[in-house]
Amino acid sequence: MSRSVSNSFGLRGVLGLAVAGVLLAGVASAQPLVGPQIRIDTDGGTFAANETTLSSTDLYPSEVVAGWNDYRDGPGTVRVGVALSLDGGRTWNDFLLRPPPPYRAYVEGDPMTVVDPRTGTAWAGGIAFAGNGGVFVARKDPGSDTFQPAVMARVTGGADKGWMAAGRAHDDPDTTRVYTAYNQGMLISTDMGSTWSPPQYIGYGGRYLPRVGSSGQVYVTYWDWGNGVMLARSFNGGLHYETIRIATRMHVWNMYNPPTPGTFRLPFMVYLAVDPNSG
Repeated sequence: MSRSVSNSFGLRGVLGLAVAGVLLAGVASAQPLVGPQIRIDTDGGTFAANETTLSSTDLYPSEVVAGWNDYRDGPGTVRVGVALSLDGGRTWNDFLLRPPPPYRAYVEGDPMTVVDPRTGTAWAGGIAFAGNGGVFVARKDPGSDTFQPAVMARVTGGADKGWMAAGRAHDDPDTTRVYTAYNQGMLISTDMGSTWSPPQYIGYGGRYLPRVGSSGQVYVTYWDWGNGVMLARSFNGGLHYETIRIATRMHVWNMYNPPTPGTFRLPFMVYLAVDPNSG
Protein backbone atom coordinates (compact mmCIF):
# COMPACT_ATOMS: atom_id res chain seq x y z
CA MET A 1 0.00 0.00 0.00
CA SER A 2 1.36 3.40 -1.00
CA ARG A 3 0.21 6.62 0.50
CA SER A 4 0.74 10.32 0.20
CA VAL A 5 -0.34 12.54 3.06
CA SER A 6 -1.15 16.23 2.81
CA ASN A 7 -2.55 18.39 5.59
CA SER A 8 -3.16 22.13 5.88
CA PHE A 9 -3.49 24.03 9.14
CA GLY A 10 -1.85 26.89 11.00
CA LEU A 11 0.98 26.71 13.55
CA ARG A 12 2.96 29.39 15.30
CA GLY A 13 6.71 28.87 15.07
CA VAL A 14 6.54 25.19 16.03
CA LEU A 15 5.89 23.45 12.76
CA GLY A 16 7.41 20.26 14.09
CA LEU A 17 4.30 19.74 16.19
CA ALA A 18 2.56 18.78 12.97
CA VAL A 19 4.87 15.80 12.55
CA ALA A 20 5.40 13.01 15.02
CA GLY A 21 7.35 9.81 14.77
CA VAL A 22 5.10 6.79 14.34
CA LEU A 23 6.51 3.57 15.77
CA LEU A 24 5.00 0.11 15.96
CA ALA A 25 4.58 -1.15 19.50
CA GLY A 26 5.53 -4.66 18.49
CA VAL A 27 4.42 -7.46 16.23
CA ALA A 28 1.99 -8.85 18.78
CA SER A 29 -0.12 -5.73 19.32
CA ALA A 30 0.86 -3.75 16.21
CA GLN A 31 -0.56 -0.65 17.86
CA PRO A 32 0.91 2.66 16.65
CA LEU A 33 2.53 4.97 19.16
CA VAL A 34 2.60 8.64 18.16
CA GLY A 35 5.36 10.84 19.53
CA PRO A 36 7.38 12.44 20.79
CA GLN A 37 6.89 15.72 18.95
CA ILE A 38 9.80 16.57 16.65
CA ARG A 39 10.76 20.02 15.40
CA ILE A 40 11.23 19.90 11.62
CA ASP A 41 11.75 23.58 10.72
CA THR A 42 15.11 23.43 12.48
CA ASP A 43 16.31 26.79 11.11
CA GLY A 44 12.97 28.57 11.37
CA GLY A 45 13.47 30.20 14.73
CA THR A 46 10.23 31.32 16.34
CA PHE A 47 8.65 32.67 13.17
CA ALA A 48 5.18 31.61 12.12
CA ALA A 49 4.51 28.67 9.85
CA ASN A 50 1.23 27.55 8.31
CA GLU A 51 -0.44 25.68 5.41
CA THR A 52 1.61 22.58 6.14
CA THR A 53 1.94 19.58 3.84
CA LEU A 54 3.62 16.19 4.28
CA SER A 55 4.24 13.36 1.80
CA SER A 56 5.79 9.90 1.82
CA THR A 57 5.38 6.49 0.21
CA ASP A 58 5.81 2.93 1.40
CA LEU A 59 8.28 2.30 -1.43
CA TYR A 60 10.89 4.31 0.50
CA PRO A 61 9.32 4.62 3.97
CA SER A 62 12.34 6.36 5.50
CA GLU A 63 12.06 9.33 3.13
CA VAL A 64 9.57 12.05 4.13
CA VAL A 65 9.20 15.54 2.68
CA ALA A 66 7.25 18.38 4.30
CA GLY A 67 6.45 21.96 3.36
CA TRP A 68 4.93 25.11 4.87
CA ASN A 69 4.54 28.85 4.48
CA ASP A 70 7.68 30.26 6.09
CA TYR A 71 8.08 33.81 7.48
CA ARG A 72 11.72 33.77 8.62
CA ASP A 73 12.89 36.31 6.00
CA GLY A 74 11.18 39.15 7.82
CA PRO A 75 8.03 41.28 7.76
CA GLY A 76 6.09 41.29 4.53
CA THR A 77 7.81 38.26 3.07
CA VAL A 78 6.56 34.69 2.71
CA ARG A 79 8.63 31.76 1.52
CA VAL A 80 8.09 28.06 0.89
CA GLY A 81 9.84 26.13 3.63
CA VAL A 82 10.74 22.51 2.91
CA ALA A 83 12.08 19.86 5.27
CA LEU A 84 13.48 16.46 4.35
CA SER A 85 13.96 13.40 6.52
CA LEU A 86 15.82 10.29 5.37
CA ASP A 87 15.34 8.33 8.60
CA GLY A 88 11.58 8.04 8.88
CA GLY A 89 11.01 11.41 10.51
CA ARG A 90 13.49 11.15 13.37
CA THR A 91 15.76 13.95 12.09
CA TRP A 92 15.16 16.70 9.56
CA ASN A 93 16.99 19.27 7.44
CA ASP A 94 15.06 22.26 6.16
CA PHE A 95 15.59 25.01 3.58
CA LEU A 96 13.72 27.70 1.67
CA LEU A 97 12.59 26.61 -1.78
CA ARG A 98 12.69 29.56 -4.20
CA PRO A 99 11.65 29.84 -7.85
CA PRO A 100 14.27 30.79 -10.47
CA PRO A 101 15.52 34.37 -9.83
CA PRO A 102 13.52 36.13 -12.58
CA TYR A 103 10.27 34.88 -11.04
CA ARG A 104 10.84 35.56 -7.36
CA ALA A 105 8.51 37.70 -5.28
CA TYR A 106 8.08 39.06 -1.78
CA VAL A 107 5.31 36.53 -1.26
CA GLU A 108 5.96 32.92 -2.28
CA GLY A 109 3.76 30.34 -0.62
CA ASP A 110 1.03 27.75 -0.98
CA PRO A 111 3.49 24.86 -0.47
CA MET A 112 2.82 21.49 -2.04
CA THR A 113 4.60 18.13 -1.85
CA VAL A 114 4.18 14.68 -3.37
CA VAL A 115 6.10 11.40 -3.55
CA ASP A 116 5.58 9.06 -6.51
CA PRO A 117 4.50 5.60 -5.25
CA ARG A 118 5.91 4.01 -8.42
CA THR A 119 9.49 5.35 -8.26
CA GLY A 120 9.86 7.13 -4.90
CA THR A 121 10.73 10.41 -6.63
CA ALA A 122 9.61 13.45 -4.63
CA TRP A 123 8.57 16.95 -5.63
CA ALA A 124 8.01 20.15 -3.67
CA GLY A 125 6.72 23.44 -4.98
CA GLY A 126 4.72 26.59 -4.44
CA ILE A 127 3.45 29.76 -6.03
CA ALA A 128 5.23 33.11 -6.46
CA PHE A 129 2.57 35.79 -6.11
CA ALA A 130 3.76 38.40 -8.58
CA GLY A 131 2.91 39.46 -12.11
CA ASN A 132 5.85 37.53 -13.53
CA GLY A 133 5.63 34.74 -10.97
CA GLY A 134 3.58 31.58 -11.03
CA VAL A 135 3.85 27.91 -10.11
CA PHE A 136 7.30 26.46 -9.41
CA VAL A 137 8.32 22.86 -8.70
CA ALA A 138 11.56 21.13 -7.62
CA ARG A 139 12.42 17.43 -7.84
CA LYS A 140 14.27 15.06 -5.49
CA ASP A 141 15.44 11.64 -6.68
CA PRO A 142 15.15 8.63 -4.35
CA GLY A 143 18.03 8.47 -1.88
CA SER A 144 19.19 12.03 -2.56
CA ASP A 145 19.45 14.45 0.36
CA THR A 146 18.86 17.53 -1.83
CA PHE A 147 16.30 18.86 -4.27
CA GLN A 148 17.22 20.01 -7.74
CA PRO A 149 16.71 23.72 -8.54
CA ALA A 150 13.08 24.63 -9.06
CA VAL A 151 11.62 25.06 -12.54
CA MET A 152 8.64 27.16 -13.50
CA ALA A 153 5.71 24.89 -14.20
CA ARG A 154 3.63 27.89 -15.21
CA VAL A 155 4.50 31.57 -15.49
CA THR A 156 1.29 33.43 -14.78
CA GLY A 157 -0.38 35.99 -12.60
CA GLY A 158 -3.36 35.15 -10.44
CA ALA A 159 -2.29 31.62 -9.51
CA ASP A 160 -3.60 30.38 -6.17
CA LYS A 161 -3.48 27.31 -3.92
CA GLY A 162 -1.97 24.39 -5.80
CA TRP A 163 -1.64 20.76 -4.77
CA MET A 164 0.20 17.90 -6.44
CA ALA A 165 -0.19 14.21 -7.23
CA ALA A 166 1.93 11.61 -9.02
CA GLY A 167 1.49 8.05 -10.24
CA ARG A 168 1.60 5.76 -13.22
CA ALA A 169 0.37 6.97 -16.59
CA HIS A 170 -3.00 5.65 -17.69
CA ASP A 171 -1.53 4.25 -20.90
CA ASP A 172 1.85 2.99 -19.62
CA PRO A 173 2.43 1.30 -16.25
CA ASP A 174 6.17 1.99 -16.53
CA THR A 175 5.80 5.77 -16.85
CA THR A 176 5.06 8.35 -14.16
CA ARG A 177 2.96 11.45 -14.61
CA VAL A 178 3.03 14.37 -12.23
CA TYR A 179 0.02 16.62 -11.76
CA THR A 180 -0.35 20.08 -10.24
CA ALA A 181 -3.92 21.34 -9.82
CA TYR A 182 -4.61 24.97 -8.95
CA ASN A 183 -7.22 27.64 -9.62
CA GLN A 184 -6.35 27.92 -13.33
CA GLY A 185 -6.47 24.20 -14.12
CA MET A 186 -4.27 21.12 -14.14
CA LEU A 187 -0.60 21.17 -15.13
CA ILE A 188 0.79 17.82 -16.32
CA SER A 189 4.40 16.66 -16.58
CA THR A 190 5.37 13.55 -18.57
CA ASP A 191 9.13 13.92 -17.92
CA MET A 192 9.28 13.74 -14.11
CA GLY A 193 8.71 17.44 -13.55
CA SER A 194 11.22 18.96 -15.97
CA THR A 195 8.57 20.48 -18.26
CA TRP A 196 4.84 21.04 -17.86
CA SER A 197 1.77 21.33 -20.06
CA PRO A 198 -0.46 24.39 -20.22
CA PRO A 199 -3.31 24.18 -17.69
CA GLN A 200 -6.13 21.79 -18.55
CA TYR A 201 -9.54 23.09 -17.48
CA ILE A 202 -11.17 21.06 -14.70
CA GLY A 203 -14.17 23.06 -13.57
CA TYR A 204 -14.94 26.42 -12.02
CA GLY A 205 -14.02 26.64 -8.36
CA GLY A 206 -11.04 26.49 -6.05
CA ARG A 207 -8.95 24.41 -3.64
CA TYR A 208 -8.27 21.63 -6.17
CA LEU A 209 -6.79 18.44 -4.71
CA PRO A 210 -5.59 15.78 -7.21
CA ARG A 211 -4.97 12.07 -6.68
CA VAL A 212 -3.84 9.28 -9.03
CA GLY A 213 -5.33 5.78 -9.03
CA SER A 214 -3.56 2.46 -9.49
CA SER A 215 -4.38 2.36 -13.23
CA GLY A 216 -3.57 5.99 -13.88
CA GLN A 217 -7.00 7.39 -13.12
CA VAL A 218 -6.95 11.05 -12.14
CA TYR A 219 -9.33 12.32 -9.47
CA VAL A 220 -9.69 15.95 -8.37
CA THR A 221 -11.90 17.32 -5.62
CA TYR A 222 -12.70 21.02 -5.42
CA TRP A 223 -15.08 23.56 -3.95
CA ASP A 224 -17.35 25.12 -6.57
CA TRP A 225 -17.39 28.47 -4.65
CA GLY A 226 -21.08 27.96 -4.01
CA ASN A 227 -23.07 25.27 -2.28
CA GLY A 228 -21.17 22.13 -3.03
CA VAL A 229 -18.12 19.97 -3.44
CA MET A 230 -17.22 18.47 -6.80
CA LEU A 231 -15.27 15.38 -7.86
CA ALA A 232 -13.76 15.46 -11.34
CA ARG A 233 -12.36 12.21 -12.73
CA SER A 234 -10.34 11.48 -15.83
CA PHE A 235 -9.47 8.17 -17.44
CA ASN A 236 -7.18 9.58 -20.13
CA GLY A 237 -4.41 11.17 -18.11
CA GLY A 238 -6.15 14.36 -17.08
CA LEU A 239 -7.03 15.58 -20.57
CA HIS A 240 -10.79 15.32 -20.16
CA TYR A 241 -12.94 15.08 -17.06
CA GLU A 242 -16.38 13.99 -16.02
CA THR A 243 -17.65 15.76 -12.93
CA ILE A 244 -20.12 14.81 -10.22
CA ARG A 245 -21.30 16.67 -7.14
CA ILE A 246 -20.38 14.74 -4.01
CA ALA A 247 -21.75 17.11 -1.38
CA THR A 248 -24.48 19.71 -1.68
CA ARG A 249 -23.42 21.70 1.36
CA MET A 250 -20.63 21.00 3.82
CA HIS A 251 -19.58 24.22 5.53
CA VAL A 252 -19.03 26.21 2.34
CA TRP A 253 -19.82 29.65 3.72
CA ASN A 254 -17.62 32.55 2.70
CA MET A 255 -14.17 31.98 4.18
CA TYR A 256 -13.98 35.57 5.45
CA ASN A 257 -17.29 35.29 7.27
CA PRO A 258 -17.43 31.77 8.69
CA PRO A 259 -20.12 30.62 11.13
CA THR A 260 -17.50 29.96 13.79
CA PRO A 261 -15.99 32.24 16.44
CA GLY A 262 -12.65 33.95 15.97
CA THR A 263 -10.93 35.93 13.22
CA PHE A 264 -9.41 33.11 11.19
CA ARG A 265 -9.96 32.69 7.50
CA LEU A 266 -11.89 29.46 7.08
CA PRO A 267 -11.82 28.34 3.44
CA PHE A 268 -13.53 25.09 2.66
CA MET A 269 -11.15 22.27 1.69
CA VAL A 270 -11.83 18.60 1.11
CA TYR A 271 -9.50 15.63 1.53
CA LEU A 272 -9.41 12.75 -0.94
CA ALA A 273 -7.95 9.25 -0.72
CA VAL A 274 -7.79 6.62 -3.46
CA ASP A 275 -7.54 2.87 -2.90
CA PRO A 276 -4.00 1.99 -4.08
CA ASN A 277 -5.09 -1.50 -5.19
CA SER A 278 -8.35 -0.95 -7.05
CA GLY A 279 -8.02 2.73 -7.98
